[in-house]
Amino acid sequence: MHSRGYVYRDLKPENVLIDHKGFVKIADMGYAKFIKGERTYSTLGTFPYTPPELIDGRGRTTAADWWGCGVLLHEMLVGEPPFKGETSRDILRSVKRYSEEKEAADRIRDNLQRLKVSIAAIDMVFGLLHVEESRRLGTTHFHSIQHHPWFEGFDWVALLRREVTPPYVPRADLILPDVSD
Repeated sequence: MHSRGYVYRDLKPENVLIDHKGFVKIADMGYAKFIKGERTYSTLGTFPYTPPELIDGRGRTTAADWWGCGVLLHEMLVGEPPFKGETSRDILRSVKRYSEEKEAADRIRDNLQRLKVSIAAIDMVFGLLHVEESRRLGTTHFHSIQHHPWFEGFDWVALLRREVTPPYVPRADLILPDVSD
């Protein structure tokens, strides 16, 4: 998607699906936008996944999608997003605090360590949640993701060929049949 000039703009758990063979699919391309390597300034998306550059009015690039990956990864590891609040405004303040105060990042790191998340996974989360877009993991090239220690030993070519065994495959008897005409 990024290599073709698109920014997704709405990465969240509800848009990450698992097919009948256990492979991940990204759904709902309604907010995807062709940006030709530029920025887009629309504020579409879901608040806990909003990057600091959008809150600051600097718009977003594909780096915003990598930020969303960091939020999603944190949520998968911990069970909740790192940025929370009673209202959407509170959530945006939480993201802003993270981008401005070292203590906010330290609290997230401490929580991950308390839950015994691996050092490599913590480094991955914080690499994706880097406040500076240009230093955010994945922003300059996908190789920074592929070569991250958290993926050590992972066969990306086998994944593309669908030759890896997914860790979870939905049970066929639980998949609803297509009853549309």
